[in-house]
Amino acid sequence: MAVRNSPMRRIPGNPVGGVLRATARAARSTTRRSTMIPGPPGEAGVAGPPGPVAAPVAAVLTCNEVGEARWDYADQGGVPMIVATPVADVPLIATLKAASATRAEFLVWHCDGTPWPGATLHVAAFPAPAEEQPPVDLPEQPTTEGL
Repeated sequence: MAVRNSPMRRIPGNPVGGVLRATARAARSTTRRSTMIPGPPGEAGVAGPPGPVAAPVAAVLTCNEVGEARWDYADQGGVPMIVATPVADVPLIATLKAASATRAEFLVWHCDGTPWPGATLHVAAFPAPAEEQPPVDLPEQPTTEGL
C-alpha cells in the first residue's frame, strides 16, 4: 500500500500514482453525489455492419504417411482465413495446399524439406470478410505428384 508522498506518488505520469490520487480524493469528498434518473428511451441508432457468416471452427488433425492432412468443416460462406500449427518434438512447417469454403488440405514438412508423417496439426478457420474473398479453384481429387 502506498503512503502519502511516497516515491510511487511523486513520479510524474505514473498511472499508479494517478489511481492513488483519485482514490484519496474520492475518500476525502464529503459532498453527496446525486444519482441520475433515466429519461425515456431515445430513437434507435443506425444498424451496424453485419456480423460474420459463420463462427470460427477448430480441430486437431493427424497427418497421413506422406505428411498430408485433410480437414472438412462447415460452410464458411467463402474461403476462410486458416491458421495451422504443427505439434511435434522436432521443428515442423505446415503449409496450406488448397482451401475452399468447406475443405482445407495441408502438408507438414520437417525443416530439412522432407514430408513428416504422423504429425499432429492444430488448425482453425475464421470467416473472412466478403470483400476479401479470393477466387479459389479446388480440384475434387488432389494429387500428390511432385512430393
